[in-house]
This record gives sequence, C-alpha cells and structure tokens, in this order.
Amino acid sequence: MRCLLSLLAAASVAFGATVSETLLDEQLDLLANKDIKSTVRILRKLNKFFLLEHEEPTPPIAPTDAQKQAGYVLFTRNYLEPVYYNTNPRPYEVKGELKLFVTPGEYEPVSFSIVPLADLTGVAVTCSDLRGPKDAVLKASAVDVRFVRQLARGVKPFMWMVGPEAIETFSALNIPQGRTTQFWLTVRPPDDAAPGAYEGIVTLKPANKPAAELRLTVVVLPFKLLEDPDMAFGWYYSAPGDPAALRRELADMRAHGCNTLTIHEPTIKSLTPDGKAEIDFSHWEELRKLCAELGIHGIKQSGIGAASAAVVRLGIKELGPGFAPPFIAVLRQYKAWLDAHPDFKVVFTIYDEPRESLLNSWNRTFDQTVAYIKLCRQVPGLLISVNPMGDSSDKKDYTPFADMVDILNTHAWPGSKGLIERTKKAGKTLWVYNNGQARLPWGFGVWRVGAKGEWEWTYSGAGGPDCYSPILTGGYENEGESNTGRFPVYRFPDRIVPTPRYEWCREGVDDYKYLYTLLRRHKQARDPAVDALLREMAAVFPEYPAMGLTTGAEAGASGDPAQLLAYFDHCRWRIALAILALDDAAKGLAKNDPKSPYAAYAKFKFGEIPPKSKLESARETPAAADQAIEVEKTTLKPGAKVLFDFEDDACLKQLETDRMGANDPYDPDLMPAKRLKRAATHGDFALYYQPIAKGGGIHLINFDGDWAGFDALRIDIINPNHRPCNGYLCITDAATPLPYPRAMGKYDERFDLEDFPVPPGKFTLEIKLAGLSAKNGRQLDLSKIKKIAIGLDGSKAPYYLDCIRLEK
Repeated sequence: MRCLLSLLAAASVAFGATVSETLLDEQLDLLANKDIKSTVRILRKLNKFFLLEHEEPTPPIAPTDAQKQAGYVLFTRNYLEPVYYNTNPRPYEVKGELKLFVTPGEYEPVSFSIVPLADLTGVAVTCSDLRGPKDAVLKASAVDVRFVRQLARGVKPFMWMVGPEAIETFSALNIPQGRTTQFWLTVRPPDDAAPGAYEGIVTLKPANKPAAELRLTVVVLPFKLLEDPDMAFGWYYSAPGDPAALRRELADMRAHGCNTLTIHEPTIKSLTPDGKAEIDFSHWEELRKLCAELGIHGIKQSGIGAASAAVVRLGIKELGPGFAPPFIAVLRQYKAWLDAHPDFKVVFTIYDEPRESLLNSWNRTFDQTVAYIKLCRQVPGLLISVNPMGDSSDKKDYTPFADMVDILNTHAWPGSKGLIERTKKAGKTLWVYNNGQARLPWGFGVWRVGAKGEWEWTYSGAGGPDCYSPILTGGYENEGESNTGRFPVYRFPDRIVPTPRYEWCREGVDDYKYLYTLLRRHKQARDPAVDALLREMAAVFPEYPAMGLTTGAEAGASGDPAQLLAYFDHCRWRIALAILALDDAAKGLAKNDPKSPYAAYAKFKFGEIPPKSKLESARETPAAADQAIEVEKTTLKPGAKVLFDFEDDACLKQLETDRMGANDPYDPDLMPAKRLKRAATHGDFALYYQPIAKGGGIHLINFDGDWAGFDALRIDIINPNHRPCNGYLCITDAATPLPYPRAMGKYDERFDLEDFPVPPGKFTLEIKLAGLSAKNGRQLDLSKIKKIAIGLDGSKAPYYLDCIRLEK
C-alpha cells in the first residue's frame, strides 16, 4: 500500500547562503527545460528539496596588501580534496607554483583555485609552451585547462549541497567576489616525449584586474607504464543508439584507463522449442571493430537474460521442462561466434546479484543460479560469472559459487571475505565491483584485495541537454532522489563533461599501472627494498577499500584529510623511484653513478606530506544536547491518547536497543537516552538520544498497543542538528516474527518508513493508521501493536522525542 506521510514543520528555517542559492539558480538556467526550475521551487516549498550549506572548516585567510591590490588570492590544493564555493586556503597552500610528475602518454591532473576579493570579469587561464632538456618542448596543447563548475547534487534523500561537480572547458569567466573557483589542468605528454623536467607559465588574467603567473613544472619520467593484460577496468554501460556518441563515449572510457565494458546480448530474431535460433550479431561486430581500434581489449561482460526471456516467450516455464534445448542452442551460437572472433572475449553473468528474498526481476536465488550454471556448462568453453554481494543471503552460503564459475565478482568488503578467499584458493579469477568512484578502489585497493577486475555502476544515466538537472527528469515526482552527483560523467548531445571523481578513478588505474610496472621489473630482479616498500604500502592501503586509509607514523600522517590524501602521490613517487632503481641495477649502475636515472630524479621532491591542517582550522562546535532549543508546545486534540511523554523515569523501562545482548531493556552505558528539560513539546521533559558506538537504534516498548479506533499516530521529533536529517520509523505488531528478542522483526513483516526529511527544530511526523501494513502487504493488527523504532540518519544523529500520541 501507499502510506500517507504528513510532515508538519512547526518553525520555518532558511537554508543555504546567498552563494548557494545563486549557484543553484545558475545551474537551473543552464537547462533546456525551464519547467524544471519551477518544479524545484515547488519542491523547496513542500520541504522536499533542502539546499544545505557547505561548512568550511578553515577560517578565512588575512590577505596581504599585494593580494588586496590584485583583487584575489591564488592557492593550490591536492585535486583529490574537493574545493567548494566557500573554501578558504590553508596558509601553506598559498604559493605560486604547480608541479607534477608523469610518464609519456599518461594523463596527470593538477589544480589551483582563486578566492576573489572583488568581482572579477573575463577571467582567462592560459598555459605557455613548456621548455625541457636539450631544447625539448612540451607544447601548450599538451595541457588541457578547465574550470570546475559547482552544482547542487544529492547528498541524501531530499537533500542537496552545491559542490564541485563538472570539469568544463571555458574561454573566460566572470567570478563574483567571495566565490572560490577551482581550475583543473590535465597534462598529457606525447608518447615520444623526451624525459626530464619541463617548465612553463600558467597565466590567470582577469579583464579588470592585474594578471598573475604560476610556474608549472612537469617532470617526465624515463619509462612508460605497462598495462596488465589480465586486468579488467570497466564501467557498467548502456550503449547509445547513435554511432558517433558510441565512439565518443568508448574513446572517453579508454582515455580514462578502462579497457572493457558491459555489452548487451546479441538480438535473438527467432527461436523454436527444438533449438532452431536466428541471432543477429551485427551489434557485437560493430563493437568488436570499435574496441579493436580504440584498444579496449579486456574481457567484456554480457548476460544470459535475453536467452532466458526468449525461451519463456515460447510459453516454456523458466528452468522447467523443455527449457534446456532452446536455451542451450542460443548459448552455442554465442560460443560459435566468439570462437570465430577470438579477439573479442566475453564472460556471461548469471543474472545479477543472487539473493534468497526480496527478489527483483533481475535477481535469482542460489538454486536457480546453480541451475543456470549447469546449463551453461553444457556449452564447453563458455565463460561464466556470478556476482553475489556477499558470502551469504538469508543464511544461505554463497561461497560455493567460487568453485562453479570462471570469474567470481563481488564487493571488496569484509562481508565477502569467504568468497574472496575461496576464489583465490580455487585458482579462479576474482573481480570486485561497486567499490566507489574514487582513487583508492581503482588502484591500490584492487591490488590489496588481489582482484583482476574493478567495475563500477554506472558510466552515466540519461544524457541530453538537461544533464545538470538536480532532480530526476522523468516521473511524477522525484521523491527526494538526485539526478546530479551520481554518475562519473554528464553526457550532452555533443560532448562529455567529466566529474572530479571520474578523474580520481583514472588516477587509481594509473596507480595500478605503476604497481604493475614495478612488479614486472621486480619479478626479473628481486630487490629487498621493493619488498619492504610493498609491505609498507600494504599497511597503509586497506584490503577492502570501504575501510578507508589507515594512518601511520612512517608517512607522518594524522587523521587529517589533506594528509591522508597525500598518501597516494607519496607512494606513487616512491614506486617511480623504485622502478628507476631497478632499471639502474639491470644496467649495472649504482644509485650514485652520474649516469644513473635514479640519481637524476631522486633530487625532485614529490609526494610530500603536508602540514597538519587540523591545527590551522580547529574550531569547537557545542554538542547538540548543550545547544539551547526553544520549541512550540503541542496542544492535544480532544480524545488523544499519549503513549509517551517522558515525564518520569518510568519511561526508561519502555526503551530498548538492538545491541544490548542479555542486558536489561535499558542500560545508560549502552544506550545513553536521558530525560532533559530541553526541547519539551508537552509537559516539562523530552527524551534525548545521543548515539554511541555500542548502542543500536532506540526502540519504544511496553506501551498501550491497542490503537484500534484511532486515525493517526503523531510524533514530535526535535532535530538539534544544524542541518536536515533523514528519519526512519518502524512499527511492529504481535504477528511480526522476531529473530531475536531485541530485534524489530523481519523487514517485510513490519511497517517501515525510511528517508523522510526532518528539518532542524521541531517537526511533527504524522502516520495515517487506516490500512497500516507491512512491506509484504499484510495489514498490521492495530489492536496488538508491539514496538516502535525511531532514528535519524540511521541512528547516527542525536535527536529529541516528545508527545508520542494517538489522535482521532
């Protein structure tokens, strides 16, 4: 059923600073469909589009007299660290030089930003030719200069924040005072570039202010990166119908380090129950030629869903009697075509993400997947794969999949540890997928987990002139979902605009290439120093990318973002020097030999760990519970029944959490919920809940569960946070099975309302009780309600509760 949700805010709150609002308006003005702008305005009035303000942790810098006269401050920052419209530079970032190291043919980014102290008009950025050793020249055309457009993109359901999102070409920009703007330079020396240090000038010239120059140093290393022929870097992908767009997109993926992609099955034109099939392979042939031209040689992913659907259309039950002959006949034609085109390798995935419950049309159970594997094995040599999300589903062990397939594809997280270990032990190929649009999972992370494939969902959503729409452009209402901030690129009809995270993924692929190049050299001539470096990096980069970087004193790290991000270039530069040292050793050169490339390049300084920026930007924010909160009192309607008003300590016996084991229902050490004379909407007290690591979500129990005869449940939630949060509510009745005493019950057997926006201040949640049902459609027994669970941001944000009541 579709439950009505009424969100009643007691006080209005203005969100977003002027700059955020202005940037959102500029974004909406770029769209072809002007109705989207009106829709966003309506959604904001309905509390379904919250524009959050980015909180800048670094205090504003005091400009010098020269900077005041120039009208701006320039600073450089690691391109892995986002630069927002209100970002302030750290003191050590204000400098006039840019530097990077790169191998011939490699793309390498560097960025700088400007803080305008006055309105700037016609800002242009150009780069000179770069002069290198022995009159070598790196042409200015080898440096791609862009700016980073700030767009409102979704950060949580119903919540957007303006941030760096699109790396666009430009000729000149008008930049208002106070709007920090980032410029993104990508250097790519030609494949035959002479090694050595090149220097040039990057010039920033406003039309109304003096120009500024930054020295650009590009160190071209004397070796080329090797590409692992057994490695698959790919995006899940839906090819466009336009051949020009297809070529443009595949070339873009290849330029960003990818060597494979997902492809649709060939078109099955006709099929008979006895296995006579006519299949059109023209699309595969087109892809085969294009991939060969662009160098996309990795194994492609396809599926078996089209073959299965074609058999079902004959009136044959899926996996039932008579299913095998036509299904296998289709697969045999697939295999025959692939045998005739050995340069185009394909693995067939058995549907998507097997599971035992809550199946979508694209899921199958373990037993169904095994049945398909057995059918596929009747076509010798056909490569097959499965992609379970973890080691089990509903207590069903999925690790046997590792022994059944050629390629096992799973998430690189602890939940797949058994699958990962069993796949390696069986000598099968391990792929990992959907581990993040970031540098870590695409490079050092995939190396650490020992995979030979990294895949991510998905290259892009729908393209067109409204790519920058912050809300979905289809459907009646967006229900809090964002169109922006989800995909690595924006596909316009005539161009592809990358995001910063797309560039981060390419840098991850290059990290892997540096590692692979080192390991190939190391295999030929073992060096204990390389073994030590690999051990050190293994201690820094986690086996599962979701764990994040671990810090270590060996690199001078803290928990500071700027320092953690420096690990990547810190390690890459050391890998580069290790490669040079191995090359020297192969030639019989000592490190101090005048002819040693290692000695020539070791003098350069790259990958330095920056100062601890936390010391520069530390500021204390009062705890949410200690902030004064004044809320409007709630007036009860006639006939209302109050379930909880938290006016005495007896209410603490009506609380439990799901992480307390065998303890009593309430333990202040495990679930610090307390009554406070603050934010009370009825009476003198409200219940304050501050999540901690040991505690789970708060459950309300032991109340009058006879709700029959009432029309609505109303709950006063007071959000003390400075931003909106996502709320959730669960309700169970006596028929909801509990897997353990302090659980809320099985997901499909309870009422769940997830991701509704809760603005700061007082907020009243109203649930209509008529037809209240569980996920599976079962009507809850309103006379036997048992538990209520309430939380913000997955029980990770503090909140107050008061005056939980039933009303007619």
